[in-house]
Amino acid sequence: MSNSLPTEDTEANDAGQSLTSNPLLLFFVVVAATIAISSVLWWVVLPLAGQSRADQKSVEESVYYEGCNEVRALGKAPLHRGDPGYGLHMDGDGDGIACEPRPDE
Repeated sequence: MSNSLPTEDTEANDAGQSLTSNPLLLFFVVVAATIAISSVLWWVVLPLAGQSRADQKSVEESVYYEGCNEVRALGKAPLHRGDPGYGLHMDGDGDGIACEPRPDE
């Protein structure tokens, strides 16, 4: 006597067979997985593999500005940590953004 109710094993097997027997569905699953993996690499892994702190410091020190008035006059504001010319002396709140727009601007 056979059991007419599907079991977890038969449901999993049926799902696997439908995926491999339908090339279009398999194509879309592979494309979706590729996009997901690429997104993780682009937004998570690559930034972490970027500049070392020493390299970042070297870039920051490649240009020097006396202060935010000079940066604004040159149209370079705001400066972000890692940008040429960024310096803690211009980042009053230490958030990594120097010469932020003034409240009255």
